[in-house]
Amino acid sequence: MKAPAVSAMSIRRHRERAARELGAIVDSQLFRALCEPVRIEIVKLLTARGRSAVQTLAAQVPQDQSVVSRHLAVLHRAGVVRREKVGRQVFFELDGISIVTRMERMLEQFRSIIPLCCPAQIQPKRPALTRHERRTP
Repeated sequence: MKAPAVSAMSIRRHRERAARELGAIVDSQLFRALCEPVRIEIVKLLTARGRSAVQTLAAQVPQDQSVVSRHLAVLHRAGVVRREKVGRQVFFELDGISIVTRMERMLEQFRSIIPLCCPAQIQPKRPALTRHERRTP
């Protein structure tokens, strides 16, 4: 028995749905928060230094403290960092569990989209490496 033919219209609808869902994933707060080079630099600083005050972070990037504070607010809303206010100082640190949870959720969403837009393809076999290629780092 033959499998029913899939119409071009059906394929198109599936692809359009996949495009909408992919757009929602890519336009998420997490991706938008991480698309700014200064925010990436702040994430690197927090990774290297751990919990840090806004003033400490602002001293390490070429922007005013108020601008760094706004970048940190975007990262906080996106769940990338946690904040704690102690007196007049505000401290930030990476929120690793939140980042991993959000990334895992996105990965699951991507997996659900794959059958809609990217049918499995046979990957060509890669040729074996020559002795010279194996030695070259």
